[in-house]
Amino acid sequence: MGTVRMDRGQSWLIATLIILNAAWILWIPSFPTLDGLTHLQTARMLYEGAPAGVYCENPGPVPNVLGHYLIGALHRFLPALLAERALLAMILLIVGLGTWSLARSLAPASPLILLVLPLTVNLMLALGFHNFLLGVGLAFLGAAGWFRLPKMGWPALAGLLLFTLLLFYTHSAALALFLLLLGVYELSILIGLKDRPGPCSGSRWRNLVPIALACIPSLVLVVRFAAGRPSTWGDQDPLGNVRDLVELRSLVLYHEVAEEKFTYSLKLLLVAGGLLALYGHWRHRGLRPTQADIPLVVALAMAAIHFFVPDSAGYASYIGVRTQWVMLLLFVVWVAVQPLPQVATVPVAIMALLAHQARNGHISTQMEPMAERSTMLLEIGRTLNEGGVVLPVNSDDNWLLTHASALLVAERDIVLLDNYECAPGYFPYVWCPDLPDGLAAHLRGKTDCLEWLPAYLMEQRSPRIDHIVLFGFEEQVDHCRWPHLHQVLDRHYRKGASNRYATVYDLVR
Repeated sequence: MGTVRMDRGQSWLIATLIILNAAWILWIPSFPTLDGLTHLQTARMLYEGAPAGVYCENPGPVPNVLGHYLIGALHRFLPALLAERALLAMILLIVGLGTWSLARSLAPASPLILLVLPLTVNLMLALGFHNFLLGVGLAFLGAAGWFRLPKMGWPALAGLLLFTLLLFYTHSAALALFLLLLGVYELSILIGLKDRPGPCSGSRWRNLVPIALACIPSLVLVVRFAAGRPSTWGDQDPLGNVRDLVELRSLVLYHEVAEEKFTYSLKLLLVAGGLLALYGHWRHRGLRPTQADIPLVVALAMAAIHFFVPDSAGYASYIGVRTQWVMLLLFVVWVAVQPLPQVATVPVAIMALLAHQARNGHISTQMEPMAERSTMLLEIGRTLNEGGVVLPVNSDDNWLLTHASALLVAERDIVLLDNYECAPGYFPYVWCPDLPDGLAAHLRGKTDCLEWLPAYLMEQRSPRIDHIVLFGFEEQVDHCRWPHLHQVLDRHYRKGASNRYATVYDLVR
């Protein structure tokens, strides 16, 4: 009874820490993300409709939408910045709970599972990869549910079909991760590591057929989606991949040198956890594989992708960083399910919590000034005319604010001539094909010098640009766009609302 009570208390403690880790992002002054505000802009259009003639619906299959719908739903009753922060908290919670659930579905999880908390705050979170992070957490939760099935019946197969479709519409990489976990688990049943009855009597091989059939609809969608994307294959950099792995590149948010103490301490903790896990495995299981080794097998597959697939493969980006992070999560799961005495695991878990807390404090301090910039841009957005067309010009030198112009439409019904999601073709909207050539090239990121703008305004092309908004603390007068911008501002616009961070120029009628 005492052991059961202690295990229950440990579970409550771990769950509480995971919840507090998610809530942390709600009470710090600021946590800006690179792509997050654009996701918010697109989400608002999904709920309220996109400006006709500028934004057109993507006719192809779109896998990256669940995060958009979630942040859009949150924005219905929360302010813009808080809505994105609430989604980030949800992501931290789902990733934490998903990793813990995956471990518990394989074996009793030791306190070493708390090593996952520093991993939840990662580079992808700062980049604003909402759908990918959400998808990984859901993939882990789904795999945990499948691993716990005492019997595979038709209701479970129907659930598998629906869940794989849900993962596709969250992120295609999350679907691939789930299918990999599913495949390794089913292989462990085939080789006799576990006995699980299925709907097809007789050979275990027969039960693979309904599983494959349940996964086919999502795989068809993946093939359709991939077929419509341009494919490239760049050079591989093996030494760079090794360096990224050693330096834990997927966990460096802002500055490698400033975060060196954290990454160094976390490397020591991961190595310590790995050595303890090897000792526990050897002592209790020797070289005999068990289902508790599934996370390690999939982690090794992620390592192969990390070292042999370049970041430029296909239409994706940050492949190495993504696979490294997933590999670390799976490694922590494997470490946590090895049979070890509590006295060996608790010190490592406590050190992980201390390192995580110190790093979170550093993030909070460093990002506090960003809240002011976001607030000032929101204030400028409130001065813009409803229904007006706005061309933003960003001169902020902070890469986290590259897509901050989306804040201009967070509270106003205006047409913003900026949304990077419309260019790649795998988000809900694309730029309409009949836009003027110069404007279309600018919107697709093919030119940033605004050389098209003077003629565009002289010819009174449509859509008419009612406002130009310059934001950033210092105007980049040496930038190639400044001569063209200065020419049109002097001739066609007059200065309107302004604050220390942004200035509105209104078209003279």
